[in-house]
Amino acid sequence: MERPRRPWALRRALEAEPSNAAALTQLQWTEVELAPSVEPAVSSTNDSDDNRATTYVVRAGFAAPWSARLLADATYRTADLALKHGTSATLRGSSSWTPLDGRWTLRAALGAGQGRLVRQLLTESLVLSALGGGLGIVAARWAVPALVAAVPGGLPAFGRIGLDGPVLLFSAAVTIASGLLFGAMPAIYAARADLNDSLQSRTSDGRPGGSGLRHAFVTLQLVLCIVLLVGAGLLTRSLATLLRENPGFDPHDLLTAEFRLPAAKYRSDAQITRFMADALDRIRAVPGVRSAALVNSVPLSGNWATTTYQLDGQPPAPAGELPTAQWNAVTDGYFETMRMPLLRGRAFTSADREGALPVAIVNQELARRVWPARSPLGQRLRIVGAPEVWVTVVGVVGNAKQFTMTEPVAPQVYQPKAQAPGIFSSVVARTDGDPMALAGPLREAIWSLDRDQPVWKIRSLESLLERDVAPPRFTTKLAGSFAALALVLAVVGVYGVMSYAVGQRTREIGIRMALGARGAEVVRMVVMRGLRVIGIATVLGLAVSSLAARLIRSLLYGVSATDLPTFAIVPAVLAVVAALACYVPARKAARVDPVAALRSE
Repeated sequence: MERPRRPWALRRALEAEPSNAAALTQLQWTEVELAPSVEPAVSSTNDSDDNRATTYVVRAGFAAPWSARLLADATYRTADLALKHGTSATLRGSSSWTPLDGRWTLRAALGAGQGRLVRQLLTESLVLSALGGGLGIVAARWAVPALVAAVPGGLPAFGRIGLDGPVLLFSAAVTIASGLLFGAMPAIYAARADLNDSLQSRTSDGRPGGSGLRHAFVTLQLVLCIVLLVGAGLLTRSLATLLRENPGFDPHDLLTAEFRLPAAKYRSDAQITRFMADALDRIRAVPGVRSAALVNSVPLSGNWATTTYQLDGQPPAPAGELPTAQWNAVTDGYFETMRMPLLRGRAFTSADREGALPVAIVNQELARRVWPARSPLGQRLRIVGAPEVWVTVVGVVGNAKQFTMTEPVAPQVYQPKAQAPGIFSSVVARTDGDPMALAGPLREAIWSLDRDQPVWKIRSLESLLERDVAPPRFTTKLAGSFAALALVLAVVGVYGVMSYAVGQRTREIGIRMALGARGAEVVRMVVMRGLRVIGIATVLGLAVSSLAARLIRSLLYGVSATDLPTFAIVPAVLAVVAALACYVPARKAARVDPVAALRSE
C-alpha cells in the first residue's frame, strides 16, 4: 500500500483528537482494507442533511398523481429546507438516536424546552412550505394555459380548465400538509434526542440504519421513475409506429366536403343520381382541381357504414351469423383521386349506372378471406340490406383505413354510387395546391345547381388524419414530460443522497486517504455504493413496469406491452445518468484534504 508523503504528521494530527481514538483502533495502520465495499468505521455527526436527502426522495417518490407533480416539486423544496435546517436526529441503528447538531444543542442547553423547539421547527417548515406553494401556483398560472393549448380539439372537455377556487384550496391543503409532515418528522426526532450525548459526542458509530432508510427511499424513487420512463417509452414507440402506418391512400392535397339533399325536394333515385352527376361535373371543372369523386363516407371523417354479405353457392345462414364488411358507395374516379392501388380487375366507370349489371369492388383483405385460393374477379356476393342485391366482383383494391388509423384491417365492399343512390354524399377533390384555397369555389360549384343546398365540413383529408392521431400524440407528449420530470427528480435525489453520504464520511475518507488510499479508490467506493442502489431499483422497476404496462395496453398500437427495446433502453439510460450523479460527489470526495477533514470537526 502506498503511504502518504507525511504519514507521521498525519498520524500526530489523528492522535491529537481524542474522538479519533476509536477510528484509529478500528482502521489500524496495518492490514487496512480499502475496497469500496468496506462500511465506514468513522462517520461525521453532522446529520442535519440526512433528513434533507431522505426528504427529497420521499417527495419525489410519493408524488403519485402526475397532474400534481409541479406543486409537489415546489412543496418538496420547502420541506427540503425545513429538514435541512431543522435537526440532524435520525435513525442510527436500532432504537437509539444520534445527537442534535450544534445550533439546537445550544438552544436546549440554554433552557429551550422540547415544545419550543418543536414549535420553531414547525414554524420554519410551514413558512418555507407557504413560499414554495406560492411559487408553485405562480408557475401553474403559466403552465396550465400552455397545457390547455396543447390539448387536441377532438378530446372531450368537461368545463373550464384553470386555477379556480377548489384547485387553490387543494394546493393550499397539500402545501400545509407537506409543511406539517416534513416539519414534524425532525421535530419528533429532536424531541427524543439525548442532550448529554449531543454535548459530548462528535462522532457516530457509523452503523448503517439511517443510510439504509435513505437508500430505501431513493430506491423507491428510482422504481417509480423507471415505471414512468417505460410507460413513456412504450407510448413513444407506439406513436412512431402509428405515424409510419400507411392509411391506404394519399391524404395530401385532398379537399373534402359533405352535403345532404333535402328528401322533400329530391324524392326519386333518378333526381338524386342526376344531381350527383351534375355536381361532380361542376366540381371537376373548378380551376385547380385535378380530379374529383363523390363518396358516401370519407375515410377518417367519422362517417361509416357496414353490411353483411353472403357468398354465391353457400346455403342461407341466419342474419346474425353472416360475415360483415365495411360498405361504401363511390363514383367513378374515386380510387384514382384517393390514389388507392387497383390490384386486380377494373375500377368503376360511368357505365356502371342504374339498370346495368350490379357490380362491386372488394379490398384485398376480403379477397384474402373469402377467396384465398382463387381469383375474386367474376365472383358473386349478396349484399344484405335495403334493398338486397347480388353483385359481381369486378376489381380488387388495396386496404384502406376507414374509422381510425389504429383499427385492424377489415373487409371492405364498394358499390357504384349510381347503383346505390342516397341523399347524403361527400366530396373528395385532389387539388394542385393548398386544398383549403378551393373551399369557396367548391361550395359555389354545388350552389350553382341548387342555391339552397347546404355544404358543410369542408376540410382537408390531411387535417382529418392529424385529428385522428392527435389524442395519442398528446398522451405521449404528456407522459414523456412527466417521465422527464421524474428522471430529473431521480437524478437530483441520487445526487443529494450521495453528496450527503460523502459529507457524513468526510472524516473517514480523510483517514483512509491518510492511510494511503488513492483518489481513484475513493471514487470507486462512492460510485459502487450508488450503483448497488441503482441496480436494485432497476430490477424492481422493471418488474413493476411489466405489470403497469398492462394498464396502458389499450393505448398501444403495433407495440407489445413487454417491448424488449423499451425495457432495455430505459434502465440503460437511467443507469448512465444516475451513475453520473454518483460520480460528481465521488470526485469531490477524492479531493478531500486529509488534514483539513480531520480538523474540520
